[in-house]
Amino acid sequence: MTEGPKYAYQLIRNTLRLTNDKYSFDFEVVGVLVGPSGEKFTIHKTLLVTSSSFCKAALSGDWKEAAEKSIKLPDHDAEAFGIYVKWLYTGRMYITKEGDDSTEEKEPGKKKYYSREFSRWLDCYQLGDYLQDPDFKDAAIDSLIDLTIGDKWWPVDLPNYVYPYSTPKSPHRRFVVDLGINCFSKDHVQGIRSAEMPHEYMKDLLVASYEHKEIWTKALSIKSWLESKDACEYHEHKTHGTGCYKTKYGY
Repeated sequence: MTEGPKYAYQLIRNTLRLTNDKYSFDFEVVGVLVGPSGEKFTIHKTLLVTSSSFCKAALSGDWKEAAEKSIKLPDHDAEAFGIYVKWLYTGRMYITKEGDDSTEEKEPGKKKYYSREFSRWLDCYQLGDYLQDPDFKDAAIDSLIDLTIGDKWWPVDLPNYVYPYSTPKSPHRRFVVDLGINCFSKDHVQGIRSAEMPHEYMKDLLVASYEHKEIWTKALSIKSWLESKDACEYHEHKTHGTGCYKTKYGY
């Protein structure tokens, strides 16, 4: 999907969507310096400020960033921001790369599974929260669902990565809780006991378990449960009263 005429057509179509009156596209560009080394990305300003509330505030008024037409994000990952830029122009998250999954031997005879893809996903989710871009965070959740369906696996400590970057009423938190309620096995429960979890998550999980007692008698497979869900059920755009990013990009 990232190559060939189909991708080129999508890129042109999604860029041209910004030329309507709603976006007042004027082709002005701004620079974004990301990471400790300040890797520079050049992006159309209209595209950036209509997606990110943080960038909209930074590039308006009397702020230094507005005068210099530049934003600095020294504490964020440049690779994740590159994924964000591509998403801005295409509506697609490309976080998978060859050789992402690996098994590392931490101790003699003990191997630990490591997924660079998930680490990259986490960088993107944290970036979306900092930039105050709910659509990008919703896209990240969709990407996580695709990853989980494909691998039939998810990190048992997922709440540690979602809860700090979401609000109490966020559908993203409900996704994490529902995932546990519907798909936890005995091994997952034991994993919870050995991992430090956010107190808010443990409370939400306990409340949800009482509301879904019958589900605990038969855990569903991750794949069958996720494929039965409407992705928008766990999107934050519903709490903001806006349309899904998929609609905006013409999926």
